[in-house]
Amino acid sequence: MAESRVSALAQLIVHLARRSMYNNVGRVTVQELLEEGFTRDEVTLALEELRKKYRVVVVGDYIKVHF
Repeated sequence: MAESRVSALAQLIVHLARRSMYNNVGRVTVQELLEEGFTRDEVTLALEELRKKYRVVVVGDYIKVHF
């Protein structure tokens, strides 16, 4: 169950990042994800999963996904 929740979170991050994309870089705030009910540990695991496919950088409270 936890794996599917992390996978769903990874998909949500990509969706939200594509929604606010500029110069092929999407941005999502960690706070946005926490408000959706995810924990920081789940966010960390989802970022590890996304790093296999995208270049992901965390700057402060922002997650930047390079497409």
